[in-house]
Amino acid sequence: MLALTFFFIPRFMILLSEVEKSSEEITEIMQNLSSIQALEGNRELENLIGISHAPCSLKREVERTKELLTKVTKQKLLEKKSSGRLHKGKALCLSL
Repeated sequence: MLALTFFFIPRFMILLSEVEKSSEEITEIMQNLSSIQALEGNRELENLIGISHAPCSLKREVERTKELLTKVTKQKLLEKKSSGRLHKGKALCLSL
């Protein structure tokens, strides 16, 4: 399970990085669409693309996901270190 976690995390970080880069493009596109909407004076475009503050929400979600992933990674490393110390402690007790 731990090996799967360490395999998954780097791939997930790459994907998260791509999402973060894409979020900037999405933000720019949505701003352009908002400008078009303002020029046209109707709300149909906003209804099509969702809430006008969606790009901010996307960036916030990417940051939250990064923070959670960092916490999980640290937790797994601590568990691995604790597990290694526990095994060393048992071996030392058995050798006495």
